[in-house]
Amino acid sequence: MAAFFVSSYLSSMTFNYKDYSILLTQEYNDAPLSKGNLKNYTRSYQSSPEYEASTIYGISIFKDKKEIANAVILESGGATQLNPHSYLIKEDVLFITCSNQIYALQIPTLSLIWRLEPEFATCFEIHDFKGDILIWGETSISRITSDGTIKWGFSARDIFVTLDESPAFEIDGDQILLTDWQGFKYCLNADGKEISL
Repeated sequence: MAAFFVSSYLSSMTFNYKDYSILLTQEYNDAPLSKGNLKNYTRSYQSSPEYEASTIYGISIFKDKKEIANAVILESGGATQLNPHSYLIKEDVLFITCSNQIYALQIPTLSLIWRLEPEFATCFEIHDFKGDILIWGETSISRITSDGTIKWGFSARDIFVTLDESPAFEIDGDQILLTDWQGFKYCLNADGKEISL
């Protein structure tokens, strides 16, 4: 697997899981072979290598303050920014959204378990939902099993983004509350069926 080099950090977050410290970094590729690169990633994942990456996330795993694994994800769909809901950990698997993809990576090796494109534009957030994974995408909401099977997807009149600061996506118990760009509101049950508000 080819190494990938990154020249600068844009933003990052660190969290702990079991005996590990995991660092997620938003990266920017200026010159892959430059001597000024800050990080050399040993694993590189990219669904469409023929396209230039719009979003690059670096992942490093540390144990006892020593880096034991790292990987970089490069994706070319809609650009995304790291946020507290960019990732989810379940049973030694790191699920992470990057652009319009979701990756399942084994902890601590960061080896690829599976990759899926649940959304053709942008995946904003990932959430644990009734034992499965719920993806808030720009054009669809998807419920996915931990093994990468899509249970259902829901799309509406417009994108799930609001003009004001009101939430476009919320989980309320077993219900998923959505608002689209035009202001239309939707309520879904756990099976992805629209129900009345």
